[in-house]
Amino acid sequence: MKTRESLPGPKPVGTWLVSTRHWVRCVADDGSVERPYGVKHAREPGRGLSACGEFAVDWRIFWGMNFTSEDPDACPACRAVVNKVQTRQSA
Repeated sequence: MKTRESLPGPKPVGTWLVSTRHWVRCVADDGSVERPYGVKHAREPGRGLSACGEFAVDWRIFWGMNFTSEDPDACPACRAVVNKVQTRQSA
């Protein structure tokens, strides 16, 4: 079980985290771990919508897992939005 001390700290604005409708609990050597299941959407902390515009208020957010466009399970629409935003920020 995670304690308050083991939870990741606040994420800066502009950080895209993995958020999913479904998740599974897996047993690992270090205890029970929650993992995303199905399509992985990008979501900014504090936002109720995913990057692709899906209403995601009741979806699980994986605080220690940043969204990456290279993930084969990434939502194609979220991937496009995140890539566009990151390209704009680096220009």
